[in-house]
Amino acid sequence: MKKTVSEEKLRKLIREALKKSNLREVVAPNVFESECILTVPVAENVTDILTKMRAIESVTIVNIMPGGGRRIGGQLEALDLKIKFVKGAYSVRQRLSIILSKFKRIQGIVGFSVQRTRKLEEY
Repeated sequence: MKKTVSEEKLRKLIREALKKSNLREVVAPNVFESECILTVPVAENVTDILTKMRAIESVTIVNIMPGGGRRIGGQLEALDLKIKFVKGAYSVRQRLSIILSKFKRIQGIVGFSVQRTRKLEEY
């Protein structure tokens, strides 16, 4: 015979179990968003570059902004990006410095600059 539990009773059991566990709700960690300009050779595969950028520690999202590509001379392209990252124990300036140094090591990236950065309140 199956025993049924009311929704209220189930919610109470879940709340009690969560109190006993080490799980805690994460509320808006220190997530920041930067608007940036990425410079790459026209011949480079931008998708591969963005994938490598997303693999960097603390980087959560890398997106090209709509209409964000333009040619610079004959061989280079500038892309307007938004990156989201978690600052962790570092200051925002320190975290960006770490991220930028790792971005600049990615093959195909000619230049990378941050235009502005803001904290995301609701992420």
